[in-house]
Amino acid sequence: MIHVKQIEEIVRRFNKVRSDRVTWDSHYEDVLKYCLPRKKGVLSSITPGDKRMREVYDGTAIWALDILAAGLNTFLTSSVNKWFELRTEDTDLMDYDEVKTWLQDVEKSMYNMFNGSNFSTAIHETYLDDGAIGTSVLYVEEDEQDVCRFMPRHISEVYILENNKGRVDTVFRRWEWTIRQAYQEWGEKIGEKLMKKHKDKPEDKAEFIHVVRPRENRNPYSSTKENLPYESLWIYPKEKRLIEEGGYHEMPFMCARWLKGPQEIYGRSPGMNALSDVKMLNDMEKTLLKAAQKMVDPPMLMPDDGVVGTVRIVPGGINYIKKEYWSGGRLPTQMDFKGNIPLGLELNDQKRSQIKQFFFVDLFLLLHENPKMTATEVLERVEEKMTILGPVLGRMLSEKLDPLIDRCFGIMYRDGQFPPEPEILSNAKIIVEYVSPLARVQKLYEAKAVRKTMADIGPYLEIWPEMADRVDPDGLWDVVSDSHGFPKSATRTKIMTQEVRQSRHEAANQEYQKEDMVQVIESLSKAKQAGLLDDAKEQALPIQ
Repeated sequence: MIHVKQIEEIVRRFNKVRSDRVTWDSHYEDVLKYCLPRKKGVLSSITPGDKRMREVYDGTAIWALDILAAGLNTFLTSSVNKWFELRTEDTDLMDYDEVKTWLQDVEKSMYNMFNGSNFSTAIHETYLDDGAIGTSVLYVEEDEQDVCRFMPRHISEVYILENNKGRVDTVFRRWEWTIRQAYQEWGEKIGEKLMKKHKDKPEDKAEFIHVVRPRENRNPYSSTKENLPYESLWIYPKEKRLIEEGGYHEMPFMCARWLKGPQEIYGRSPGMNALSDVKMLNDMEKTLLKAAQKMVDPPMLMPDDGVVGTVRIVPGGINYIKKEYWSGGRLPTQMDFKGNIPLGLELNDQKRSQIKQFFFVDLFLLLHENPKMTATEVLERVEEKMTILGPVLGRMLSEKLDPLIDRCFGIMYRDGQFPPEPEILSNAKIIVEYVSPLARVQKLYEAKAVRKTMADIGPYLEIWPEMADRVDPDGLWDVVSDSHGFPKSATRTKIMTQEVRQSRHEAANQEYQKEDMVQVIESLSKAKQAGLLDDAKEQALPIQ
């Protein structure tokens, strides 16, 4: 049971973590302003429905971020194609049909759950956060209808801490609910003061904190919520009071960082890298628009006297000039504006091109617009980009997708969504293998190494054929087929492969024996015809 002093310490710790992130919040506000305006409000207060594009004069960064997020969603966690497979860490277990069948049934159930829930829209929101601010947070909880419910959390609500291995293991979430919403969630647990407000002013808001962290003291043999691996505390910080205590089998928050700087907890992003160019392009576009307006509707040069009434500079406006100025030829004239619009357009296009490169637009449009390219063509054309994106994908898999699948697998397993597992898997470890297009592009480097090696060794095999003994054909098949995403369901297991080879070997031996038998019979027939073999000797032979 959590004591009052422990709650006070948690609230104090939260306030410290929150104050330590002020510089990050300022950075987030700046990036979101130009790259993802609808998610502004990290520092500034926002009003639902207000106009958030007032200071944005160029939407290149917004468009490029959308392409990046859509590309990651399509080529990393597609809702149409398979993007992960399950297998056992012990590869020998995959030779059993019952193991393969069970894993395929589990995969099918998980894909049905993902496609039948809000997963696609939720994961897309996290990819937007990855590209814009470098840190995304996805909360996964059990759901009675969809089994799993996915909720992306705004960075303004979430604060994180790392363990000694650099993994996010503690999450603070701060948010506001109306008192009516709090009552719907916890009932009378909200306390006397909030219960009183619930009767008088149910739409007033109150601030709450949700803390998830590893449980230090627990009974690993107990399945009660107070003994689960992760501790869950719901706190009303104004009164420093615990509302509810619970627990999770797995960390429910997936906190992914795009890239990290030294001694930093929060991630850095393409949006941060491109921010200076984005702001510069925004100012340049604003200046260019002003210049274009001046050329289309140039300022007027007017005498300091002689105009009747207010000067009208709108299109078709009529200005009345005193008679003496008409006779002197001093009429209102347009200012000769000599702005260089083509140069401004060229500079803006250069900045747009650079911003697109920050967000990997050319890579994802390449994969989208050329789906029929061969593996070699894809590899050659995206190799340069993948050298930059590769480390990002590695972090994305380890910090977002690995814990996501672990969490969803655990929820579905406990909910009885899977068929009974074979006894042979009782102590086996199941691991995830990613087969999405982006994951396969990384594996294509192995296939490329195979092709280059075989091409270089080919001439030497003619001289030293024994060099081929160094190659394991089955291992080579695994490398190349995995690189190209060959379906596992169309691949024979090692046991089946051995049976096929054994049958082929036995059939070949029988054929050889048959041919030998025919040759022996023919030889005996010829010997008998030549008189070299009489009936007594023929009967004494073992072969008739």
